[in-house]
Amino acid sequence: MPQWGAEVHVKMLGADVVFRTGGTSPADAEKRLLQIMERAHDLRVPFEAWRPDLLAQSTAVFNAEGLPEPWPALDPGYAAWKSRVAPGKTIGRLTDRMFESFTVPGGADAIWEVEPQAIRYGSEVPYWGHFAAKRPILAIMQETADLLVGKVVTYLMAGETGEEGMATVPAEAIPGPGGEA
Repeated sequence: MPQWGAEVHVKMLGADVVFRTGGTSPADAEKRLLQIMERAHDLRVPFEAWRPDLLAQSTAVFNAEGLPEPWPALDPGYAAWKSRVAPGKTIGRLTDRMFESFTVPGGADAIWEVEPQAIRYGSEVPYWGHFAAKRPILAIMQETADLLVGKVVTYLMAGETGEEGMATVPAEAIPGPGGEA
């Protein structure tokens, strides 16, 4: 049980969420902490709200041909062939099938499955594994991870008005980059 005037630190997703119990009765503080803990059992709302951030990161990775490290160049023979059949197409974008599976919501080969405590994100493009062995796409950058942490914390701390407010928070109400809703 939280102690009156104490701080409770909850480690989650690499963040330290601080819950301060001062200013309310111990019973109210305990009730609030239990509500937060209950919300933590189902994080689908903030996970779905984070999806555009992850897709934006994937787009940036393709556009830069690798982030945070540049992808290795194509083999010379393949690069020569590709420049003849698809001039101007960058690495990983010959047909855009793989690109769209990582950057377009609901893309034909996209994998996006959200469970209460997990996200499954990837591609069903058959050659993706071979490509990713040399050119990683899914390494989540710190800025993108920070956006997820912010959305989860906002979701957990929402519902200050009581039981009804604890039921759900629409994804559009959770702040995005820069704190805008």
